[in-house]
Amino acid sequence: MMLWRRLAYLLPWRRRAAERDMRDELRSIAEMAGPGELGNLTLAAEDARAQWGWTRLEQTGQDLRYALRTLRKSPAFTATAVLSLALGIGANTALFTLIDAVTWRMLPIRDPETLLLLGQRQGPAVDNGFTYQQYEVIRDHNRGLALAAYGRARLNVSIDGRPEPTSEGQLVSGRYFSLLGVAPAAGRALGPDDDRVPSGHPVAMISYGYWKRRFALDPAVVGHPIALSGMLFTIVGVTPPEFFGVEVGTSPDLFVPVMMQPVVMPVSENLLVDPINRVSWIRIVARLALGVSAPQAQAALASLAPEAEWRPRTKRGEVETDVTLALTPAATGLSDLRNQFSAPLRILMGVVGIVLLIACANTGNLVLARSATRRSEFAVRLAVGASRSRLIRQVLVEGLVLASLAGACGIGLAYAATRVLVTYVSAGRSPVTLDLVPDARLLAFTAVVSLLSGLLFGSVPAFRASRLDMSATGRKDLGGTRHAVGGLQPGRWLVARQRSTQHPGYPGAPRRHLPRAPRSRRAPAGRAVREPRAHRAARPDRIQCPRDGPIRR
Repeated sequence: MMLWRRLAYLLPWRRRAAERDMRDELRSIAEMAGPGELGNLTLAAEDARAQWGWTRLEQTGQDLRYALRTLRKSPAFTATAVLSLALGIGANTALFTLIDAVTWRMLPIRDPETLLLLGQRQGPAVDNGFTYQQYEVIRDHNRGLALAAYGRARLNVSIDGRPEPTSEGQLVSGRYFSLLGVAPAAGRALGPDDDRVPSGHPVAMISYGYWKRRFALDPAVVGHPIALSGMLFTIVGVTPPEFFGVEVGTSPDLFVPVMMQPVVMPVSENLLVDPINRVSWIRIVARLALGVSAPQAQAALASLAPEAEWRPRTKRGEVETDVTLALTPAATGLSDLRNQFSAPLRILMGVVGIVLLIACANTGNLVLARSATRRSEFAVRLAVGASRSRLIRQVLVEGLVLASLAGACGIGLAYAATRVLVTYVSAGRSPVTLDLVPDARLLAFTAVVSLLSGLLFGSVPAFRASRLDMSATGRKDLGGTRHAVGGLQPGRWLVARQRSTQHPGYPGAPRRHLPRAPRSRRAPAGRAVREPRAHRAARPDRIQCPRDGPIRR
């Protein structure tokens, strides 16, 4: 019952009603009591509020509102700090987005964690390419796996007699869409009946993006004719908008049955029936059959019947006996981009991490400089009874508000930067298509980076503000701005760390040619060295008085 009462106290109207009842009750008690009998009624009211509500939560809300007011009153400081942090957070978020899209993100298919990729292992290397003849043998003789195959091709397209730009396409087996669990957005998917007779199934599916780009989402596209390499095909379906196949970075516009390879690839030989050149142009994806485990399926592949000769041959026609079949997880798909850019992206992630540290050092210096002008305010808060922990929390909340604003701006910068990077990578090659829409993982990463950044640059000013020497500040108008607590100066420490991150070859300040110190003059025996006039004028123990001459301190 007490918990519900405290939760109800968070509602504004319930809080106002409770405050009104408490004031009336205290007023009536004060009228009945004698003078000075009840003590401090204000303190009693504070104790009652602490029993009713959530004191820490209320104080955090007060700190948050105060932080927003103070930042609104200093727009130049707020804009500078937010922009500095947003650049660092945005760079980290952009690279995390690319790494996530290329390396970690699951395929948009049914149960992606159970998808497997079949390859040929020879020593430590695994080759994922097969000939169509190898695929047929493995498909017909294995009993523990459900298999599907696909191959990439560039297709010459004509619509209504008008040539179109060359499109990226895939030749897929009859069980490709059913194995992946992909339901069409319109029409039907290609099935086993479309994969029986070579050159006998002129049907095609188009991608959602191609449907939108070329046909303006016209529902009458199903059944519309389309010419591929001069032969008319019939569009039978449209893939869902999120589907791009199993190769990350590609986005095929058309899917045709693999049996139509001689038609859509006229410049190549017939790769389906006894080709002269044994080209490994097919990739095989698989799922475990019902009741079969991965080790059992691997053992079944290793013990295929002798007549199921799937092994590749050398140029002399000899069978390569040292090649075995291997199953690897394919939940995140296949990607040439992954092999090409994973290591550079991780290196860049470390570099932009250093950039974020520099941004935190810059912002920390700004907050320290701003705190120097607020020393009187902090001293007054301590003098009237505020605890040092409350003061630390106030400054940390201001830092977290700055970091939150920078994180929101960083997401926008990352959204634009990732598209620029993908466009740059796509130059001179097939367009690279990645799913760069922010998801929960990306937002969580940005939130964590923003939180850590806020704590990093806000901790030093917060602890410095709580270490005010009241005996010293009292002599300087309750918090003068010149005297500080002895010990290590946080501002100098932040500057030193910033310089060391900019020059990682040296742990402290960068190496530069400094002017040589003047040599001390040695006086002859019995004579004193006279100090130069310029040095005497600059001595700190003398103050120049225009009327009475120099006065020693």
